[in-house]
Amino acid sequence: MITWIRRDQNRLDRHVLSDTERQVERSSGGFTLLEVAIYCAVLITVGAPLVSVVLTSSRATVENDTVARVEERNRVALFRIEKEIRRGLSGTFVIGNGGSSLTFTPTVGFDGTSIITGTNIQFTFRLDSGETLNGADDDSDGAIDEGELVRTDVATGTELIISGAIDVANSVFALNGSGVDVTVATTGSVDRRYGTFDVSRSLTVYPRN
Repeated sequence: MITWIRRDQNRLDRHVLSDTERQVERSSGGFTLLEVAIYCAVLITVGAPLVSVVLTSSRATVENDTVARVEERNRVALFRIEKEIRRGLSGTFVIGNGGSSLTFTPTVGFDGTSIITGTNIQFTFRLDSGETLNGADDDSDGAIDEGELVRTDVATGTELIISGAIDVANSVFALNGSGVDVTVATTGSVDRRYGTFDVSRSLTVYPRN
């Protein structure tokens, strides 16, 4: 009787050990198809919104950086014009080319009895090569009527490009009494698929002399 019980116990132990071994083999063999499917579903559910947030944040950062660069370009161009107009001699300002150019005589000093003047300076909003002022993108670069702000020493013909990416159609000089109204529009693009945007600033500048 005792021998029979021991045999059954041995048989039970081997059965339990066999089940345990099978479980170990199954767990060490990798994930089941169901487990992989559940894992992928959880990953998509949790990961997709995170990816969307990251992409949106990244795009917003790029857009903000682009706008900041265009605004800074606009500010620098307007500051340069303002600085030189303030040094101009009152009564010498001449607007030309439908408001796209400004010519004046600068003052360079004082000799104790009278103001010393320099050679005439001209600021011009000039279209890029291949562009015409027609409201169209003639050179197929994604911008309309774009050009540059150029400073020219009239006596020597020496040119200095102050800024590129100027929206020439919306940049203009106009006389305002003894001063000059100046509007500078600079253009930029975050993605050419969505076109361009403009940053425009205006101010009235009066000469000090």
